[in-house]
Amino acid sequence: MKIIFAGIFALFIAVGAQAQTPVSDSTLMVADSLQREPQSESESTARPAAISPNDPEQKIADIKKLLATTRAIEIGLQTMGDMIENFRQNLPDVPDSFWLEFADRIKTEDLWEMMIPIYDKYLSHEDILTLLEFYQSPIGQKLVSVQPEIIRESTLAGRAWGEKIARDVAAELQKQGYLQAFQR
Repeated sequence: MKIIFAGIFALFIAVGAQAQTPVSDSTLMVADSLQREPQSESESTARPAAISPNDPEQKIADIKKLLATTRAIEIGLQTMGDMIENFRQNLPDVPDSFWLEFADRIKTEDLWEMMIPIYDKYLSHEDILTLLEFYQSPIGQKLVSVQPEIIRESTLAGRAWGEKIARDVAAELQKQGYLQAFQR
C-alpha cells in the first residue's frame, strides 16, 4: 500500500513540490548562473500612435517588452531554481558542482523562444499593448512585485490540497479493496 500511496501522492504534488524548500546558497549560485535576456536601452515604454497589424516584428518586440515588464522569464527562472534545489536536496550525494554545471547549460533564450510564439498565438498586438499599459501602471507594477510570492504561496496551497486529495483517494481505494490487489 505504501508504494501505491506514494505514487498517488507524487502524482498530485509533482508540480508543487519544488516550492516547499527554502532557497539555499547553492540555489542562489545556480540562479546566478542562469542568464536573462539583455534589455535594450532604446526600448521605449510608450505606446505607438498607430498599430500596424501587419508588422509582426513590432508585435514580437512588444511581446518581449511584456515578458520583461511582467518578469515572466524571471519567474520561470525562480521556478527552475526551486526545482533544481528540490533535486539537490533529494539527491544529497550529488555534488553542488553538478548542479552548477547543469544550470550553466540552461539558456534563458530557449525559454524566451518558447514563450514568444505562445503569446503571439493567443494575444493580438492590441492585446499586448493594452497589457503593457496595465503592467506599466502603478497597480500593474504592484502585481509584478508581489506575483512571485503569490505564485510560491499558491503552489504551496495547491500542494497541501493535492496531498489531502491523495490521502483521500488512497483511503477510498483501500476501503473499497482496490489497493490489496496491488500488494501481492
